[in-house]
Amino acid sequence: MLKRLLLLMAFTVNCFAVATPPLVDENFLPILSKKTLPTQKSVFSLHLKDKQIALACAFTEGGFLITSLDKFEEGILIKDSKGSLFPVELIGTDRKSHLTVLRAPFKLTPLTYGSSKINTGKFLTAVNSSRAISFGIVSLAPYEAIQSNFYHSLRFTLEARPKILYVEPNSPEEEAGLKPGDIINSINGDLMFSGRDTLEKLRSLRINEKIQVDIIRKGKIFKTAYKPQKAKEYNTLPKRMVFQHDIPLAHNQHGGPICLINGEFVGISLAYATPSGSYSIKANECAKIARTLIRNRNENIANK
Repeated sequence: MLKRLLLLMAFTVNCFAVATPPLVDENFLPILSKKTLPTQKSVFSLHLKDKQIALACAFTEGGFLITSLDKFEEGILIKDSKGSLFPVELIGTDRKSHLTVLRAPFKLTPLTYGSSKINTGKFLTAVNSSRAISFGIVSLAPYEAIQSNFYHSLRFTLEARPKILYVEPNSPEEEAGLKPGDIINSINGDLMFSGRDTLEKLRSLRINEKIQVDIIRKGKIFKTAYKPQKAKEYNTLPKRMVFQHDIPLAHNQHGGPICLINGEFVGISLAYATPSGSYSIKANECAKIARTLIRNRNENIANK
């Protein structure tokens, strides 16, 4: 009965989802899990110029948080549980994964880590700092997510206009002149209004099919063409690190936790997409990156 209910909810979310995830009536929480909602105590929103730009997850009690940002800007604030805004300290950013470690000026309740084994079809929740929860499933496990993608040398945002964040060196995309910061305006003559439009368009293409891409750079349109290659030649992230999911998220909800139904933390939603879908980095891999960034910062301070 529980499995049927969850399948129905996941289907409903995917069919009727809008920019803001659906609210879950607290009467359903005992049926789903008593552990899912408390996870929100470990999730905080990040703000810049009066707008929410991302979410962040509590990593340790000492104030360290993990998030996914394509760029850290001065003036980013964190909102606490009472709605007050505080400045955050940048600890470090991993350029390849776009994971960023921040420090908040108050004590945190860290997330409870779950299993590092992520299997296709597993039920997931995406939790944000309000009382909103979205549901979905693992659509591709780590190995499958990488191997199924023929266009993995390009990463871009899911926001209104797809902005390129990363171009794999020596890839056809780089040779065609695509650069981080470019806005994908159209593909084969079809306008791209969002990152999700771009995902669907690239998914529909055949291997080695030449595509025409119009990009916007510094307010001007540039035209180029190239043939994407197979993913095995251009993996931008190790296959062990990521999994793909179908949870609908607004563009300002990346960096938040992806959890199992029982509330265990299994991944962080990324600030970008690739042409095979939306990704999360596995929680244990996030922890490794975060510890490295914290250690590097401490060593830099000690050497000064």
